[in-house]
Amino acid sequence: MAQAGDPKSFTCDENSIRWERIGPAPALQDAPRNARSSAIFFNRGQKTWPLMVRNKPVAAGMYWATASPVEALASPGSTPLKQGFCVRAKNQYGISVVVIGYQFQVQTGGRSGASDQYITRLEIAPDHVELAWGWNVDMTVVMQNPGEYGEPDAPFAVLPAQLELTVNTELKSLRVTKMHMVFPQGVLTV
Repeated sequence: MAQAGDPKSFTCDENSIRWERIGPAPALQDAPRNARSSAIFFNRGQKTWPLMVRNKPVAAGMYWATASPVEALASPGSTPLKQGFCVRAKNQYGISVVVIGYQFQVQTGGRSGASDQYITRLEIAPDHVELAWGWNVDMTVVMQNPGEYGEPDAPFAVLPAQLELTVNTELKSLRVTKMHMVFPQGVLTV
């Protein structure tokens, strides 16, 4: 007969979960609350994909999304913007049990004179994973429909990405989500 683990040791403190940005803030003038639905920008990539399955990161570069006009092509000369984040969780003793670092890589494009108007390729991948013994995690990305931000006569793309983290132990499961707003200039959490 298997012996049950200490309940406090194998129960996630939901209030301890922190989603943090690593590195500098994106170069946006104001908050994304003015984002609106778009008739211009479309996602030609995946809508949902795994980041971690049973504690193992999924290979980077396999899954991607876009927020660009239908006729747009990737800009071969654009340098990808990289923005790092981390999600942390503790057990009920206050001991760190989950640390997952992940990175957004955003490649931009646009028409002449507005090279960073839309997102030609968005990839998200874990780059650091620390888990306590007996803890299991899965993490997925769920892409929302692209939106527009900025002035109506000169909009740029917004691509909302919801990250879902599922934390499992032998005693309890917990699912938490965090919305990330991806702009050509960087990524914000809301």
